[in-house]
This record gives sequence, C-alpha cells and structure tokens, in this order.
Amino acid sequence: MRRLKIWASIPEILIILDHKRDMKYQADIQEKFVVITLLEDKLDSRISPKLKSEFLVHNAEGVRNMILDLSQVQYADSSGLSAILIGHRLCQNNKGIMILTGVQEQVEKLITISRLDEVLNILPTQQEAVEAVFLNELEGDFIDEDDTVDEEFLEDEIDDLDEVEDWEEDKSEFDEREDY
Repeated sequence: MRRLKIWASIPEILIILDHKRDMKYQADIQEKFVVITLLEDKLDSRISPKLKSEFLVHNAEGVRNMILDLSQVQYADSSGLSAILIGHRLCQNNKGIMILTGVQEQVEKLITISRLDEVLNILPTQQEAVEAVFLNELEGDFIDEDDTVDEEFLEDEIDDLDEVEDWEEDKSEFDEREDY
C-alpha cells in the first residue's frame, strides 16, 4: 500500500491522499485524541472499509478518543454507519469516546431513522467535541478499573482545589495592602 503524505503548515495535521485506496481525509493527531476529517462527499461502501481500517490503525497506536468530522459528507449508507459503529465500539472498549461533528442533514436523518442517535455521540462543532473528550478523560480519572469512584484521587483533587483557593485568598489580601 502506497500513501502520499503531505504535511500541512501545522505539523500535527497530516493530510493523507491514499491513491491506491482512493480515500481522502485529514488526521489531526493530538495527545488525547485524533480528529479524522473526511474529505469526501459520500460515506458509502467504497469508503467504509478504508475508514474502518483507519479507525483500527489509530486504535492500535493507542488512540482511545476519536472525533470524526463529517462536515463535507453529504450522503451515507448503511455501510458508512457500520464503519462509524466500529469506531464507536473501539473507543468504548478502551474507555474512550467517539464523537461525530459537522453531521449534515441527510446523514443525520439516516442516523435518526436507524435510531443510532441514541447510541452515537453527536455534537455540532469540533471545539465542543474536544471539550467532551477532555470531560470524558476527567471523568475517567475519577473511576477505578472496577467502575467505582476512586475516593483517594477525588480527595487529592479537592485538596488541590482548596490549596488554589487558599492561595487566591492570600494573594487578594496581599494585593489589598497598600504598603508593598
């Protein structure tokens, strides 16, 4: 498989034009997640296997949170939804989250008709998706492997917040003094 990789002006964004497999997308790889932007107008049986492969590759590299930007996708079929569900399951199995953004009206209708809107995480913008990923990561920090709240971690976080509040109070008292 031959891929032509073109680095954009921002080094974290990789634009991949896979000539042999004919799928166009961007992969913006961050520390806690990857944003995959499909540069296609259709997510159908021609694209779905390639998208599934991309999900598997990122998952194998340790990525557990994925944001799939569908803002350019005007049409999807059942094989496209199947690919999305594969990505969703991979993220869930690794205690991560997959979020769809930029979902166009026709694609949203298919998701709703399929009742997948009750399963999939859909947000309007990438920024909201990024915030949801960090919120999910934060919630994960509070949960032990046996799905119970990690009381010790929670107490440490509360203590850290108390220290910040104490420092802010001390700083405001110092700022109010006139003789410094």
